[in-house]
Amino acid sequence: GGVGPVFVGVNQPQSESRPNLVSVTFPEDQMGFVAGALAARISETQIVGAVCETSGIDSMWRYCEGFRAGVTFTNELLGTNVKASVVYREDGDREKLFRDEAWGAETAQGLIKRGADVIFAAGGLTGRGALQAAAEAGVQTIGSESGPGGVTSVLGDASSAVRQILQQEPLSPKIKFIPLDQTFPEHLTREMGLLRSALQSGEVKTNVTLSKP
Repeated sequence: GGVGPVFVGVNQPQSESRPNLVSVTFPEDQMGFVAGALAARISETQIVGAVCETSGIDSMWRYCEGFRAGVTFTNELLGTNVKASVVYREDGDREKLFRDEAWGAETAQGLIKRGADVIFAAGGLTGRGALQAAAEAGVQTIGSESGPGGVTSVLGDASSAVRQILQQEPLSPKIKFIPLDQTFPEHLTREMGLLRSALQSGEVKTNVTLSKP
């Protein structure tokens, strides 16, 4: 009896030929949205930047367009005029996919020279290169994972999703918002918590498409 082992994949397509594969798709657009909303709240220059792997990867597109949408949401909510500059690694070496630290660092430095005082980055070592360069320049950073000198980390809670699968609970991947700086304002932590809840309940929508149009 039994159906055999169950495999958990992230952003993997379901298939009748793989009935034991459970795909966990994280709401990257919502994670990016929270990052963008926060960036807009803490920026003093009113310019924020995002350094992202190629937009040809749907998860990267959702993450970084979510960031852009989060900045727009905050502008509309507060009447501010924060500008978001989102840069994708579009024509780089395919062999360096998710591993182009040099491009990430150079792109972050370019955004900082243009006035960005908050840098968001997503895309493995490519993003980490951006976070490192921003930290070295004394600029605040928000990452899809813990990065050097980071203010916060916004990511999908994989452990809770896997636990839900094993316990046969309704699957609802969560967004983790982790302040990395002990001086991070408590009122912003509360604000981001309310925003996460509103996104997960559907009260607030990112309006980001599943893939690049």
